[in-house]
Amino acid sequence: MHVPGSFSQKLGMRSEIRELIVRYGMPAFGITINPSDLRSHLVLTLAGVEIPGDNLGAANAAIRDAVATSNPVAVADFFHCVCKAILRGLLATNSDHIGALGNLSNHYGVVETNGRGMLHMHALLWVRGNLAFTNLRNRLLNDSEFTARMIRHIEATIVQGIDESVPYDPEVSLPSTPPSAKERETDAEFFLGLSYDSNAVARRTQTHSRHHLSTCFKYRQRGSGKETCRFGVPRGLFPVYKVDEFGLIHLARNHAWTNPWNPAIASYVRSNHDISWIPTVSKSLPLVYYITNYATKDDVSPWQMVAKALLLKQRIERAEAAELPSRTNLRLREKGLENFALRGFNTLSHDREISGVQVASTLLNLPTHYTISYNFIRINLSWLR
Repeated sequence: MHVPGSFSQKLGMRSEIRELIVRYGMPAFGITINPSDLRSHLVLTLAGVEIPGDNLGAANAAIRDAVATSNPVAVADFFHCVCKAILRGLLATNSDHIGALGNLSNHYGVVETNGRGMLHMHALLWVRGNLAFTNLRNRLLNDSEFTARMIRHIEATIVQGIDESVPYDPEVSLPSTPPSAKERETDAEFFLGLSYDSNAVARRTQTHSRHHLSTCFKYRQRGSGKETCRFGVPRGLFPVYKVDEFGLIHLARNHAWTNPWNPAIASYVRSNHDISWIPTVSKSLPLVYYITNYATKDDVSPWQMVAKALLLKQRIERAEAAELPSRTNLRLREKGLENFALRGFNTLSHDREISGVQVASTLLNLPTHYTISYNFIRINLSWLR
């Protein structure tokens, strides 16, 4: 059993993802799900709080904010319910049904925290019968019929713009629930309503701030060319899709500030999410390392580690040079530079900020990652010698 948030957990998850790649090939999709606990009625239900209808919008919003910030158990349970519903119901992974992204064989979702300590999930998705990129590239470059079908599927799955023809009123609040499939209407009417609803959600939640945020320049370096947003926004526009000479598909994009989104996920989650097609090794492997590193991120940056180590080393040197050493100096002299690296690490790692939702999720024994089967068998290759 791994300690949540530890380096051992990171290495364990990374090994499990590699094992899935060996068995299923490279993942086809990468998604990020960021459920909004501040706008969900499910949090209130799990917390046992009842509020009146949508007529008192401002009062209800204040109640939802108070419950979400004061009841971490309800928020952790809410996040778990949403993740299960998306992976098992909406995406229908490894089932007899076709999900919102196609026929998926497996998934691996890692639970992480954002800046305010709330949970979100990064996931890799494997499509059944997924082709190796070399075979996929050859078919895209040489088979026009296959290319057209592939484009239709991806454009129906990933949207990189806003449909300006859909009526939209920014003054009207979004409904709290998506269109219901139980209404008496034709399939065409349902999908039209879903299109209108998801487009309205995307306008509210998928549009990047034109003034950018502090996270856009989180890893900014000094010098020319370092003032660009690390998310690549604004992005270039493509009136129609394009397949380049390397067999890479560039989907149509009519809005430079819109993050990629999926209509079904947008309507269900009703908050920010991200989706990308990652058939290449250069896209998949960095994402594997990113989601596992980010899941165990520490609050201490490398420059803080160096500065702390330097201060500790200076204290030891001053203690050894002191003519009238104090009790602290004698203790530092006794230990000296022995175990210096371990002591430096301990001074940095003993204090770490953990949000109430993270604590609640751990105490409730909720998953730190989601996949179809958790029965991974590890083999020590030295046994085969």
